[in-house]
Amino acid sequence: MGFGKKLTKTVRVADWMTEGVLAVETFDSIAIARQLMAARQ
Repeated sequence: MGFGKKLTKTVRVADWMTEGVLAVETFDSIAIARQLMAARQ
């Protein structure tokens, strides 16, 4: 390997994505979003 080059592993976005997307409304509180995420873990 040349100086300053790193060996990196390719990570695809699809490897981290899930099909079911959670969403809240813009007027919902952080508490509502937190409860929704906790219920789906």
